[in-house]
Amino acid sequence: MADDLAQLKRAKEALPALRGGVRRLGLVVTGHRPDGGQIGQALGLSVLEHLPTDPKADAFVRSGTPAAHAGRRPLLRAARSLAAALADALHPDHVPAPPSAPLRAGAA
Repeated sequence: MADDLAQLKRAKEALPALRGGVRRLGLVVTGHRPDGGQIGQALGLSVLEHLPTDPKADAFVRSGTPAAHAGRRPLLRAARSLAAALADALHPDHVPAPPSAPLRAGAA
């Protein structure tokens, strides 16, 4: 809980920098905890999406720890889907890129 409050405080402190030049700002939260709406209220933003908690994908993203079939992890699938939806909303005429090569540790 203390870690959650510290993260919320850091997010609130970052908002002025994030808002600069942005027409619409929203939140993407991880987990399916019921407090997503409370987080949005505390920050004055809408929660656009909830991404699933996925410790294996989280370890892969944070540290490059090898993960078998990382692209199949629930977190990464949900993030890819969200990215595609955002791209489509911003550029409805875009042609989706072909599926990327499997994710590897250290890949950018």
